[in-house]
Amino acid sequence: MSNYCPDCGCKVYNGHCVNCHEETYIAQQNADNDEPCAMSKEFWDKVAKQQIEAHERRQGYLRS
Repeated sequence: MSNYCPDCGCKVYNGHCVNCHEETYIAQQNADNDEPCAMSKEFWDKVAKQQIEAHERRQGYLRS
């Protein structure tokens, strides 16, 4: 099981690449704010796609 992204080589935490899944990181940090900022539909679409990718990556790690 690799802890590094096969696409860019950055560290992977809980299935999320800190570089390729930047939108997910921003969304998580924003959720912690008392008054979260509004994000575009395109932003949330990207976050949803990244969540699926991370889930699939975690499943692959479990099978390794």
